[in-house]
Amino acid sequence: MVWETVEKGAERLMGMYPKFEEIGDYVEGNFSGIVEDDYGNRRIELYIGQDEYDEPKYQHLPPAADLRKYYEKLNRGEYVKVEFVKVIPSNSEDFADKKIFKVMVDHSRDVEFGDEEEEDE
Repeated sequence: MVWETVEKGAERLMGMYPKFEEIGDYVEGNFSGIVEDDYGNRRIELYIGQDEYDEPKYQHLPPAADLRKYYEKLNRGEYVKVEFVKVIPSNSEDFADKKIFKVMVDHSRDVEFGDEEEEDE
């Protein structure tokens, strides 16, 4: 008998705040907008379906410098896949390594969100 090693594949990340740890990790869903977190960071928000109570489920991407370059390029309702593709090591111990992402859109899976009333109170 000969054992053959199986290489790991990419992992589809789930959860409110996914951690991109391995090259190839990805998230996907419909772009619903840019939201601000409790710390004042702007994040991409993806609609990923509904829970068992028919409540919408969202996923918030990290406020990474590389992802901020896409904020103005995405349109509400587009089906988006964000994949972690590369790490650029920092030149300084005081700063974290830079994560690089590839952002893709599949227009065949776009949706239209209904107009939501915004509360200005």
